[in-house]
Amino acid sequence: MKTKQLIIKGCIVFAIGVIGVLGFSKLTEMEVAGDNDTKEGHGIALSVPGHQDLKSLAVKTGFILSTNVDGEYNVVENKIEGENEVYSIDHHYKLIVEKTAKDKSGNKLEKGDVVDLIIPTGVQQKLNGKIGGLIPLSDNTIALDNGKYLLFLETTYYKPFDKNVMMISNLNHVYKKVGKNYKNIGSDLIPEIKEDYEF
Repeated sequence: MKTKQLIIKGCIVFAIGVIGVLGFSKLTEMEVAGDNDTKEGHGIALSVPGHQDLKSLAVKTGFILSTNVDGEYNVVENKIEGENEVYSIDHHYKLIVEKTAKDKSGNKLEKGDVVDLIIPTGVQQKLNGKIGGLIPLSDNTIALDNGKYLLFLETTYYKPFDKNVMMISNLNHVYKKVGKNYKNIGSDLIPEIKEDYEF
């Protein structure tokens, strides 16, 4: 019972941490936007709404870029401070920039640049030498296999790397190129984006 309580407490702490990373004001903005452009879905940590309108999605994200992914990632374990051997488990991808459609921070990414992408997957407890099962942050865990993607991202400071990294701004909107267009592998919201769409 005590172990379950620790794990649940760790999940709550980590969820709060993820919200802090993404920016509470951004999450609040997305939650209250709800008129006609958002719909409840599988977001990071909590139920973050997805968008039904491509313009709304583009406005509320910091980076839009097309990228090549080789499907490989490293697992990053990050001990949650103040908890009894509870770790956040993240996937770290290296993205090769193909084209940038939006860059509100002015980083001026160019074709061929490599950026770090972190996808939080869940929390896990290690107790008395035993590793507990992974408790996912979402029932729709995103894995980027080999291919070309159109990603909507945010920049955030990532403590394990002591630097800024990219994170997906909304897990409902992850687009992989299939044929000539990009198909949404995150949800059924905005199911397709044409390759030549101008943001």
